[in-house]
Amino acid sequence: MNKMNSQGDAPLDLLYAELVRAAGSSDGSSILDICLHGRQKEINAVPLRYRLIALGFVKKLSPEEVNERLLENDCPRLYARSFWEASVIYALRKGLSYAQWKDLLVQCEDLRAKIVPDSRISSGKSISLSDIRTYVEGNSSEKAGLNATIHMTKEIEKELAALASGNVGGQDSGQAEFLEFLRSNIESFSTVREKTRYYFCKYLLYELDRRIKICMDHAKQEAEKSLIEKTTAKSSKVTVYIPKDPALKVFYGLTPLRRKKYTLDVIREGLEKAALALHEIYKLYSDFYFDIPFLNWIHVLDMADADLTALPSDVSKALANAVRREAALMKKRKKKRGEKEDYPEDSSDAAQLKWLQDKLLRSDLEDPLSPLAERRGELFLRKVLRGTLDLDRTTLLSFLLYFGAVARSAIPAAHLINRERLNIILEESGFPILDPGQPFDRFVCDFLESRDLEAFLHEQAEEMALSGNDFYLYRTWMLSESGERQWSSLT
Repeated sequence: MNKMNSQGDAPLDLLYAELVRAAGSSDGSSILDICLHGRQKEINAVPLRYRLIALGFVKKLSPEEVNERLLENDCPRLYARSFWEASVIYALRKGLSYAQWKDLLVQCEDLRAKIVPDSRISSGKSISLSDIRTYVEGNSSEKAGLNATIHMTKEIEKELAALASGNVGGQDSGQAEFLEFLRSNIESFSTVREKTRYYFCKYLLYELDRRIKICMDHAKQEAEKSLIEKTTAKSSKVTVYIPKDPALKVFYGLTPLRRKKYTLDVIREGLEKAALALHEIYKLYSDFYFDIPFLNWIHVLDMADADLTALPSDVSKALANAVRREAALMKKRKKKRGEKEDYPEDSSDAAQLKWLQDKLLRSDLEDPLSPLAERRGELFLRKVLRGTLDLDRTTLLSFLLYFGAVARSAIPAAHLINRERLNIILEESGFPILDPGQPFDRFVCDFLESRDLEAFLHEQAEEMALSGNDFYLYRTWMLSESGERQWSSLT
């Protein structure tokens, strides 16, 4: 639902009006500065990415110029398979005004409502390995024996460019041609960035296939033993019990397969149809990073056995404030449970830090991998897989690093996760490529080159905690949002 003000103006409308006012009294560079750093209420209400898109209408920029500014400010480029952003690309290329673009949105509303994410992944209660495989293969083409992404986004961009340049008529003709284009290509559009969803699913599939191979290799060994013992049996008819292998803990509903012996083909088919245990996949991701994405910087300090009373003054201050906030939450919880409070009467920073050192971290802080935390991670994965949530750049990279490391043996050489491959994925997904000059991107590059991941991750997390900062991956998935909902709320 649109977040209108009392006059019925949408946030993006208010932002546009503010930028137009700035354009009337400032030069172009000042408008950009206001767009990036302005503190006006109307500007702060709109995320940076959408401010830069609005600036494109004010300054009559081309889609390429808008994309350049988006990438310069670490924002995803315009995505042509999104109805909203296809309309922006078309409007900017056609030279439509902001008001004409808004009118175009109204004219397309009925068609927009028919756009849904790729539905190859089940919308039922569970998601199976077969669902993931069907989605990945349905969005791929065979190239040199490997799955290569279908470049649907680039094709739509080309068609939009040809459409906008082919008719220089008035507003009505512009609306009509875009409406017809949308109607003819409705199945090519999506409510999420399918490219990031595709790459996430593709590398998840490599990891699931690796686990399936481990299981099937064990099952084949058992089948071969049976053949030796029963020399008259045919290999296709030999039955075995499904192995009780840790690799299969990412699957639900295997009990029926364990009740009696089955052929290898039946076991394989059963695993393909088995539901994925998303909470287990999430937990394995956590374990790979030694829980660091789930530990706030206070937990990391405790894990490192740091002397909390001997930290730099700015870090001590930040830590003491964090203790006060945590204590306030705990007081409410204990009061509800009727438990006795046990907090220092002295409110000084030193007293707060001493109390924390002695007790808080040792007993009372919430376990970052509590069932609630795992449930949130499971819901996050479910939304990503079903196409109701867009992956942000940091979260995409963190999962690609994970899948790339654990599933390395199952990944074709051309698709192994390295800096070159990540840059290809980032560019195709509309994100800025890796820039080693940026702290997080430097971390990614160093991660790829590290020979001792455990030592590297602990060192990085401890270094950041001692400066009063959370680790790069800390709860990053909570920042992922639905671009579709954002556009709806802003316009």
